[in-house]
Amino acid sequence: MATLTPQHPTRFDATHVVTSDVESLSQRAFDGCIALPHRMPKPRVQGLTFVLDKGMSELYMQDYLEDVAPYIDLVKLGWGTSRLFRTERLRTKIEILRNYDIRVSPGGTLMELAVVQNCVPGFLREVAALGFTCVEVSDGTIEMSHTDKLHLIRAARQAGLDVVSEVGKKSPVEDRNLQMDARIDSV
Repeated sequence: MATLTPQHPTRFDATHVVTSDVESLSQRAFDGCIALPHRMPKPRVQGLTFVLDKGMSELYMQDYLEDVAPYIDLVKLGWGTSRLFRTERLRTKIEILRNYDIRVSPGGTLMELAVVQNCVPGFLREVAALGFTCVEVSDGTIEMSHTDKLHLIRAARQAGLDVVSEVGKKSPVEDRNLQMDARIDSV
């Protein structure tokens, strides 16, 4: 389960922030007719909400988070899209997410590329230097033993990063053939 580590400042450290989830949730659409379940305050350790970012700009991200940040615990920059951003724009985007107390990951595809290209230590250093708070360890596009996954998880934790592990394959055919016992064993 992902947790925030002390070296990651949060939005709740600032003076101009929303002081409670209740305050930030006032005057929402459908308040008069659709009730929302109670949520624990951030940082949550259960009932986490993950969002896949498909490459939105930092300006779009800021507008989006002004409304929905209280509901989001982690944003994954999917499919290697963070590799396409200029460094300063990516840092700004990560900072925006962290200011809303949202963990941020470059997604599993880049980690898989780092494994294939044999540059995991450098990748983890860059992930931390850019300000990401966690990484995803997955084998969606490559074959990886359980032992290798555990090694990557340990290396990421030693780099000060939280870890999310994903189970399944990107290819629908391969994923459909992955039996439930194999899915459970890979967790």
